[in-house]
Amino acid sequence: MINTIALKECRQAVRSRLVTGMLLFLVIAELAACLITLVVQAANSHDYSLQGGRVLFVILLMVLTYGASAFVPVYTMLRLMAERWNDSVDLLYVTGMSPWAIVRGKLVSAGAVLMLLFSAVMPFMALTYPLRGIDIFSMLAVLAFAAVCIMLFTLFMLLVGSAGTTRPHKVVNALAGIFFALVMAGSLTAFGVTALEEGLASILSQREALLGVVMAGVIGLALAAVMYVATAMQLMPPSANRALPLRLVVTGAIVVFEVVALAVSSVLGDADALMTALRVSMWMICISIIYVSAAPREISLRVRREIPRSRIGQLVYPLYEGAGAGFLWTMLLMCGVCGSTLTGAAIGGYGLDDEDALWRIVIMYVYVLSAGLVARSVWMYFLPRRVPSRYVALTGVVVLVMGTAAPLLAGLWYDMRSLPNYGLWWYGNVAAVFDSSRDAVSLTKQGLGAGVGLAGAVLISIPWWYRELRAFRPLERRHAARAAHAAHGE
Repeated sequence: MINTIALKECRQAVRSRLVTGMLLFLVIAELAACLITLVVQAANSHDYSLQGGRVLFVILLMVLTYGASAFVPVYTMLRLMAERWNDSVDLLYVTGMSPWAIVRGKLVSAGAVLMLLFSAVMPFMALTYPLRGIDIFSMLAVLAFAAVCIMLFTLFMLLVGSAGTTRPHKVVNALAGIFFALVMAGSLTAFGVTALEEGLASILSQREALLGVVMAGVIGLALAAVMYVATAMQLMPPSANRALPLRLVVTGAIVVFEVVALAVSSVLGDADALMTALRVSMWMICISIIYVSAAPREISLRVRREIPRSRIGQLVYPLYEGAGAGFLWTMLLMCGVCGSTLTGAAIGGYGLDDEDALWRIVIMYVYVLSAGLVARSVWMYFLPRRVPSRYVALTGVVVLVMGTAAPLLAGLWYDMRSLPNYGLWWYGNVAAVFDSSRDAVSLTKQGLGAGVGLAGAVLISIPWWYRELRAFRPLERRHAARAAHAAHGE
């Protein structure tokens, strides 16, 4: 069955002057780059080597990646944001298509536009092979890798576009998308140069490099699944249980990270893969805290109808909608990731080369969790109910900035007055977590500051967390409890 969203978007792209203009611009830029490179090589024929094809391919790859990376993701995001305006957003909720089908349609149309751009420059790419210095396998592998990275970035921009609906959001997201696209295009070009110079086949023949590619592929697929589910979640009706699919896929992705990292570490005999999986999982959990802190004040009736009635079934509380459940879910995930890392290193018999890195990751998570709890408490206690929950994330960022600035100012005040500095610069300073040049004493101060901050954040969060926990019960039982309470009062 043909996805109607993909059909509509492809039809719109064919009629779009923007897509046509970008296609013509890319062809003209590739033609100009090809002519200029060939003229320069002919003028320097006395210095000519057998690497002319490689040089031309890198230049054409740079033009292609910069153009496609800056156009396709941003164009797809703007198309989605145009459907998220206040006067047309209801169409996304009343349509018979599921949010998953809508996101798939957007991705298919983006892939079609990307393949159109790639196919337009293939004749220029084919010209590099007769000039020598490049093999077909490396050429196709680099182009395929560039296409996959651009599609992953397109999925990320769809996620960004699904959250912002106003004109300032549109402008800021487009500018940020172009900036990060240019950065990614530079990285793709650098990867292409390295792969062609060292030989992609010789690189993959090494066991360590091959396992690294496998690890990177698993991480890329897991991140793509998370972004796909998060984008579809944003398109769901507000009353739906948006948190359940996202938390399930994030949990599954982290489990896959750990399993693959354990397998790779057992083959290589070191804990580098475990630490890589730990870092990726930490950033995923910290980003999840942003979504968790912006949960609605109360669980909708539609979600309450889905709550299991049995006590055992209610153990899935961390996977359901609600900030308290979400914070508990991130705690369980972080404990599981750290426990599996330590256990895997101990069972494998290879110690962690940098144990301080593990504790820095834990401390960073504690800081982000504390900021999320404080931001949520401020929104619950001090801000009016009409303030949207999406501003909770902004409040959390402000708390992190204040937590970094306050110790710095305290240490500066001590220095200006020539007073003994008792290491205030380290207590609660989020930026100091990334300073790996400090000793274990400084790391202990970081841990104390983070622990005290988390304890205070948990204390002020207990009232609203307790109310949310009591509200987590099936809808019928909740109504029955109210009726019994009213009868007892009479």
